[in-house]
Amino acid sequence: MKLPKMNPLRRACAGLIALALALAMASSAALAENPGEIALDPGAGALSGKGATAASSYPAFNWEMLLALEKTRLGQISADQGAAPFSQANFLDPIVQLALEFKLSPEWGVYALSQARNLSGGADNRVFDGVDAQLLNLFLAYQSQDKERSVFAGKFDVSFGEAWHRVDGIYSGFSEDYHYQGALGLGARRGWRSGWGKMALSAMAFKRDHGITRDTWFAPRDELRAQADENGLANTPGLRSAGLSWELSEMPGVDGLRLNVDAGHVAQGIQGRRAMDVAAATLEYKHQLAQDTELRLYGELVSARGFDGRELAAQHATLSASLVAGRFVWTATGARRSFSALSGDLASQGMTPRDRGVAVALTYASEAGPVLQAGVARQHAQGLAVTQLTLRAIWLWAPH
Repeated sequence: MKLPKMNPLRRACAGLIALALALAMASSAALAENPGEIALDPGAGALSGKGATAASSYPAFNWEMLLALEKTRLGQISADQGAAPFSQANFLDPIVQLALEFKLSPEWGVYALSQARNLSGGADNRVFDGVDAQLLNLFLAYQSQDKERSVFAGKFDVSFGEAWHRVDGIYSGFSEDYHYQGALGLGARRGWRSGWGKMALSAMAFKRDHGITRDTWFAPRDELRAQADENGLANTPGLRSAGLSWELSEMPGVDGLRLNVDAGHVAQGIQGRRAMDVAAATLEYKHQLAQDTELRLYGELVSARGFDGRELAAQHATLSASLVAGRFVWTATGARRSFSALSGDLASQGMTPRDRGVAVALTYASEAGPVLQAGVARQHAQGLAVTQLTLRAIWLWAPH
């Protein structure tokens, strides 16, 4: 999992924007592109970074561990109506991620990902406060030796769109509102080559995990988070939520271009909330400008009817550009989302028509030490505007 891009700001606005559940196949990204991420892709059946090494005998064990120290400052806070809920806040948080891979054979493996970080939320100043741990992923996966066929079952991430873990820097717009961490389900992936390029089709069915595997390890869930678990979309007795994802890459004559399209249905929860239908389209382009210089462009559109299980339609766009020069990555990202009422009006549902945000970030990957990251983001969401300054130091360990 990548470190949440705008996590403190999202928590500060959590009372104004409800989390939307959605579905898609999440693809593991190269470690060099996303240094703050350990990605477990059930369709790929491998760790994403240095831990993904071929074994000489089976069963075999691999692991990756990520440690990050994150300093965040929230300021320039204003509300469209009334007083802002707080004036400023400062956080210093540790983040630890551990990914495990137990290969039973060249094709079969069991994968797990756990994380420890601040889970208490809130906008109070803190230093290493509220740290707890959770199991994020635990699944069994099969991948054929030609890597074109895979099946998987267990607890894994689902989302519509890929900006939450594909975009460089500290900000990925509102994409985390379409990302659900740790669903329970099963799925399959089939890849093939055609005259158009390399294609892959993925399908899955899932339900919300609100059981013991979602609980925090050291402190009980607070009442608000427990209530959200019980009332959210996809909280169904069976696997009633499902989706498809289609990807096209390695197109003849078009180096570095990748297209991904997602579509799916997220069933209404036990409490009878409206079901949500979501579609997303992603376009990613990478171009080598020189030996150590690369341009990365990313665009994503997401459309949801029944956003958050409510009588709302949402359209979300994210655009990002990164310039990689040696060990430096400069990134600029912008996002915009609009809402419309499917019945009644927005005001009666406590919503405003538009959200927007922009960010710039600089990442430096030292040869022997940590990855250093600094960035500033300005987001205006549901009547609350916040500026976030972020500094990170990230270390990754894996067996050689």
